[in-house]
Amino acid sequence: FNLPFPDGSFDGAYNLGVVENFEKDELHRIFSELRRVIRPGGKLVIFWPHAHATSVAILNSMRWVLNDVFKKDVSFHPPEVSLVHSEDEARGLLESSGFELESYAFGPRDLYVQAVVVGKRDGGGVSTVSDTQGQGRSA
Repeated sequence: FNLPFPDGSFDGAYNLGVVENFEKDELHRIFSELRRVIRPGGKLVIFWPHAHATSVAILNSMRWVLNDVFKKDVSFHPPEVSLVHSEDEARGLLESSGFELESYAFGPRDLYVQAVVVGKRDGGGVSTVSDTQGQGRSA
């Protein structure tokens, strides 16, 4: 996983509905590469489906009815191999990739659908790269 951008190119990055499809070691590599291209102090925002999310329960129920009761072979999406289970789990993955967990939210505000995880890139190792008008770029 190599993004074609110089170190510190972006003020931040966000991810919506993808991280759950990667194994934990792949997530570490992905987050580490995102850390590389995010400037020091920049943010990574992840909308990460929770293992106990309402959407997971509904889809699992639908899959059970269609596959086990009606004997269909139905798949709604690729396997979700890394649904987040807790704030501590998210913190550990982010910290191992050079981010500090800034916030973690999972609850009634979004009907228990997904955790919103915000990581802040640590300050070491990469200088900020600016565009031609002297303002940082965002991804």
